[in-house]
Amino acid sequence: MSDRCAPAVLPRIVEETTAARNSHVSHHRYLNTKADPDWPIVLEVYFGSRRKLIVTLIAQLVGIGFIQLWVNFLRQGSWRRSVLTLVAIAAIAVGVRSSFYPATLFLFYWVVPFATWGLFINTVRVIAEHYPQGIFRERDSVPALAWTRDVLPSWFDYLFVTTRGVNYHLTQHLFPAVPSYRLRELQRRIASTDAYRSVAHVTYGYHRALAEIVLRKR
Repeated sequence: MSDRCAPAVLPRIVEETTAARNSHVSHHRYLNTKADPDWPIVLEVYFGSRRKLIVTLIAQLVGIGFIQLWVNFLRQGSWRRSVLTLVAIAAIAVGVRSSFYPATLFLFYWVVPFATWGLFINTVRVIAEHYPQGIFRERDSVPALAWTRDVLPSWFDYLFVTTRGVNYHLTQHLFPAVPSYRLRELQRRIASTDAYRSVAHVTYGYHRALAEIVLRKR
């Protein structure tokens, strides 16, 4: 990054990082209320059409969601950002067409995985880690803090799905100050307590979590 572009880029990075941090803090502070930034997820998943949910997941997996993401990105940005984005896309296309190896490597080992599996699994993680179906139906008798779940990852999840302990979402809500690399140990420690067992929704593997969501089962 040159000294000329740094003053223009760094404030935007700081602004976006700050917005993300504030949103996540609000999520913890107003968990599962209308003030929670993630609240629209529950409306979409548990009050929306199951068919629409399945179509959305398929669209993410095959790359249609990525196209929609870029269209919205271009619409909401300035003309300058749109032009630079289109130039970057054209440069990658020309690079691949001319057998320029770095361009091919970037396209097939970053863009394609992100546009398909990356967006799909991110969507699965978001809807899996909030509002388990059974708990949501019984939300009047369950503390709002427990309207989420811990997913105990399989070996496949460790390799291709979850990172930085995001699967221990209930544990992270119970102890938000604990760093991500200690969540696994913490979950194992508290899993034997009656307090945790009385409210915890634990699912073994993201494939089971996804099945619970799609089939509307606990």
